Amino acid sequence: MSNPAQLLLISDPKLFMAVVHEQDPAKRVHSLHTLDDLMACEALRHGIFNDWAALPSLRQFYNEIFLQAPVDRRREIYRHVAMIVPQIGGWSAGAMTPFMLLDPDMAIVSTATVDYASLGSLLNDDPMTRPKDAISMIEKGIPKIRLP
Repeated sequence: MSNPAQLLLISDPKLFMAVVHEQDPAKRVHSLHTLDDLMACEALRHGIFNDWAALPSLRQFYNEIFLQAPVDRRREIYRHVAMIVPQIGGWSAGAMTPFMLLDPDMAIVSTATVDYASLGSLLNDDPMTRPKDAISMIEKGIPKIRLP
């Protein structure tokens, strides 16, 4: 379990969001000192910027570093992201997709999927916008987890 006092995202949210908006990956890594801050930052960057070119490095970070953390720890870190997304806006719900698509834990995947579907901004006032996105990702075989 992390110490909230050590987390930049809790101790100084304004500075944390400035780091999230930093374009230089080396500067971001240098500014963040916990797995919580690093993962939340990169997930939020994905939700905010939707930069397809950054996906390979995000996937690599998730698979090689983040997945080394125990499941309970990953759930705790996901909760940080889920807490921040509604504060910055539903248009940033893409921050939940790494947890939806890359995690092997069903509880993380299902929670992130429900949050994505319920918190994400609507297109053309269609309440099914985000559920349709999630279904499309599943139909394309994108998620890491496979149902029996």
